[in-house]
Amino acid sequence: MSPNPPLTRAERRAQARAARELAPIYTGTFWLDLTERVATSAAGGALAVASATTFVLHDPASWQALGTGAGVAALASFLKGIVAARSGTGSASIVPKV
Repeated sequence: MSPNPPLTRAERRAQARAARELAPIYTGTFWLDLTERVATSAAGGALAVASATTFVLHDPASWQALGTGAGVAALASFLKGIVAARSGTGSASIVPKV
């Protein structure tokens, strides 16, 4: 005889629900939220570089700077969102839901 009887469907659903609440990183909603935040940050980083007075359309170095600005902003946003997932808000935000 096994020490633990098999779980019922309701018990398995309850366990899955509890796991999702503890780890929102496993939900589609979290990833949609994080994707929106990362894309917005990347666009903001690119816009910040493109609006600089030294940006020249035909200069490859300007485009490299634009890509770097967008990439750094996106990476920072992605890492913040992953860390924020552990804050218990259920999203990629550190701030509690309003």
